[in-house]
Amino acid sequence: MTDEDEIFIGNSSTQEKFEEKLKIFEKEERRQKFYEMALNMISKGLELEAYILMLATWNFAYFRYIIKQFDQEKFKSVTNKTKKGLGKEILNLSFEENWETNEETKRKIAKAFDFLSRCWKTEEGKPIIGPVGASKILHLMNPKLFIMWDTHIRKRSPEHFKITRGGKKVRFSSDGKGYVEFLIAMKECFGGLKLPANYKFTRVKAIDEYNYAVLTLGEHQ
Repeated sequence: MTDEDEIFIGNSSTQEKFEEKLKIFEKEERRQKFYEMALNMISKGLELEAYILMLATWNFAYFRYIIKQFDQEKFKSVTNKTKKGLGKEILNLSFEENWETNEETKRKIAKAFDFLSRCWKTEEGKPIIGPVGASKILHLMNPKLFIMWDTHIRKRSPEHFKITRGGKKVRFSSDGKGYVEFLIAMKECFGGLKLPANYKFTRVKAIDEYNYAVLTLGEHQ
């Protein structure tokens, strides 16, 4: 990696601000219970049902338009192929490990993201899962590594965190390459922060909550 490839963060969150935004998320976002339900389903071997629950609750604005063409058996095949493409090593990685220095790992993540988000389409050519839904499903596949995003987070995070590369502003594309770049940037933004003492989820879930509070709920500044 050359200096021009390296990401520079000009506005990382402070510990105080990090914890403050997590509290805002907890107060404002009522769908957290569905996330906990999804995790509980996975612990009981109901992975497919957990993925569908996340799409129907945390991506409902999109999911409602494709629900009539949603086929559960096809969905099962797509998610199984995605997990196979990632492999056991990536499915057990944590955000804190040095995965971002491994080119093969990044390639596999990008490829899996693209497959999951694009491979299955409606009769009109609209992706069934799409880039937002793909991030939700990947997160449930490995809640220790994959961060969820939405369109607001993807588009607004470079400006909010003042993310640049080679002196130029960064833009996260909605494909696998953009998602991997987003993960790496978020590690730079939040890597040194600690989780609140009573926080019960993973670091990547906390990062999503911060991003959602700041970039999606209208507090972008």
